[in-house]
Amino acid sequence: MVYRKEIDGLRALAVIPVILFHAGFKGFSGGFIGVDIFFVISGYLITSIILNDKKEGKFSIVQFYERRARRILPALFFLILCTLPFAYFWMIPHQLEEFGLSIISTVFFVSNVYFWRHSDYFDGAVESLPLIHTWSLSVEEQFYLIFPIFLILIYSLKRRWTVSILLLIFLISFVITEWGWRNEPLANFYLSPSRAWELMLGSLCAFFLLSPRNFSKLKEPLAWLGAILLILSFFLIDNSTPFPSYFSLLPTVGTALLIMFAFGNTSVGKILSIRPLVFLGLISYSLYLWHQPIFVFSRMKNLGEFDSYIYFLLILLSVLMAYLSWKFIEKPFRNRENFSRKSIFLLSAVFILALSTIGFISYKTEGFNELKLSTIPEERKRFVLDFRSYQAQRDSLWKSYAEDHIIDSPFDLESKKIKILIMGDSLSQDLYMSLRENSELYEEYFDFRWMRLDDKCAKYLNQEYLEITNPLECSETILKVKKSVFQKNIELMVCQKK
Repeated sequence: MVYRKEIDGLRALAVIPVILFHAGFKGFSGGFIGVDIFFVISGYLITSIILNDKKEGKFSIVQFYERRARRILPALFFLILCTLPFAYFWMIPHQLEEFGLSIISTVFFVSNVYFWRHSDYFDGAVESLPLIHTWSLSVEEQFYLIFPIFLILIYSLKRRWTVSILLLIFLISFVITEWGWRNEPLANFYLSPSRAWELMLGSLCAFFLLSPRNFSKLKEPLAWLGAILLILSFFLIDNSTPFPSYFSLLPTVGTALLIMFAFGNTSVGKILSIRPLVFLGLISYSLYLWHQPIFVFSRMKNLGEFDSYIYFLLILLSVLMAYLSWKFIEKPFRNRENFSRKSIFLLSAVFILALSTIGFISYKTEGFNELKLSTIPEERKRFVLDFRSYQAQRDSLWKSYAEDHIIDSPFDLESKKIKILIMGDSLSQDLYMSLRENSELYEEYFDFRWMRLDDKCAKYLNQEYLEITNPLECSETILKVKKSVFQKNIELMVCQKK
């Protein structure tokens, strides 16, 4: 398979926005689409490798998994090992307990499922979870596990039938995505069925490039079209955009056009092949791995956010660590002269067992709770105990007041009390609980109810006009509001995180 510098340049364009998004830079709130670029690239590269090996009569499923293990696992295991001391000393027990579960899910490549069940990517989770970015690795590894076997099974068919089957999978997955962002947005973001079409798009690019047709006259304009679509997506998509959805076609189709037409002899291909971009592309995997834990643990040490110039320094540190990881971990482990196939599989099994054991112990000991409490200063110990107590109390209150949701417990319209509906995200729920806990202060005059909106709908709530401003995103919520909420003489209080 011929090496293409411009693909490494494209990788750089994928990882840079993700890093800037995680750093919270204004103007890069759509940087998360870099992951979608990676998915298309992965689909293209994996399919190209399989087709090339089959053409040369040397494809082996065991060799394929060996190459993936060499590429993915050593750098990932090294990163997790490096995070362990920082997690132990800087995380409080309940954080360390959750971190243990995230380690287990990461090494078994199901972290996308774990974070789907525990964390909203756009609700502040990125700021506090060192391994949340591994969800995309899990999606890719799930693809690597199934797709090669599937492709080999259908490889004996005529090419047009093979392409037709891949196109059908693309369409089914895209339909799932369109249903998902309207009905199950978190699952839609994290899980493989709604991401498969992006990988299939890359796979279809590999088949397209097998065509003997000459597209020389179209390469230049189509490459520029791909670049324009990609650039536009960074400006038109942000964290309030339903995603993945039809909006995802902007970055993914743009990436596909660049893969198919932006070769080194085109002007776009030459831009993508400049040394700084190629360098960042070469280390992009390690850079993707390192930046998120560096950001998270720095925030923990600082007890909050810091100025932009600090983030620039942290990005430089991430690049340095990525380069060291690429040079001394990634490259040596890819060399068969250094590590045999047996060594790779054996070491992988050992590290999976060791890291998952550490994660399990962290979980079962509630984040090494007793050990940490016995070694920290009394003042910090009191803070940790109070925090756990408050957290338990908050969870208990949430459960006890769950039935007061407006849909389940509507206002008494005959009452002469002033009726106030609190709407918003989890912050609104905390406000409502505080009011209920002090109801003796107002119960003669006010009647409060609460309605929880999911975080995306909460962002679209327009208090002045008492309506949801993005009907596509929140049409079901609008229907509930119109039927059960905005009744005569009901005041609205919106409470949500900015």
